[in-house]
Amino acid sequence: MKKICLLVFLTISYRLAISQSISTIIDSTKIETNVHRIPTEYKVSLFLFAAGYIASTENAYFTNKKVTSYREKTNKSFHIEFDDFLQHASLAGLYSAKLLGAKTTNTFKHQTTLLLKAELLMMAIVFPTKYLTKKTRPDNSASEAFPSGHTAQAFLSATFMSKELGQSNIFYSIGAYTSATAVGVLRVLNNKHDATDVLVGAGIGILSTEIIYSLDKRKRQKNSKTSFSLLPIYSKDHIGLSLALQLK
Repeated sequence: MKKICLLVFLTISYRLAISQSISTIIDSTKIETNVHRIPTEYKVSLFLFAAGYIASTENAYFTNKKVTSYREKTNKSFHIEFDDFLQHASLAGLYSAKLLGAKTTNTFKHQTTLLLKAELLMMAIVFPTKYLTKKTRPDNSASEAFPSGHTAQAFLSATFMSKELGQSNIFYSIGAYTSATAVGVLRVLNNKHDATDVLVGAGIGILSTEIIYSLDKRKRQKNSKTSFSLLPIYSKDHIGLSLALQLK
């Protein structure tokens, strides 16, 4: 079972890296697409949001209860704080590579500006959602489980590294998303989050970076305007996010 789970997580990381690389190639060749369709760079986040929602429902395949039950049976006493540091690994790797002369998409100043904007957007989504939902952590330590901030940060960092270095070598993207996935797994194993918290957190992290890069790209196109809104949805039985994106 552990080997199967590891294979699934690594496959997800590889697919994320491939998806990012394809998006970069499309951008670089300036292929025109129908703007009324969902942009490729947002589909991964929407998939993760959907997976998080499915995990919160009663079904026969993948639920929070099944994931928690498996953890209780196999790793009940597991605890490690490595995820506190690993969530920033991709950013550390990016700036280290930059200092060593690696070619990035943007200059140091511009990429740092984009990073700060992405971080602000991510926090503007994560913290209000935590406050509104007040979901209790699996270990009952606090009422701020949804979404996972660690996972959001990890996938924001991974997507940022992929945007800046992935076009030169796909292994940067694969490594970044693998470490981000490890953070999500550790948050579950540490009994701080369930599957829904982690999946939605990952989606928010990716989406935050993608939106900032998309806005930056369109800012350089004088006749293009973009607007978006992202709101948390919470009811007695379900939690989620509502995204509205308008491209002109």
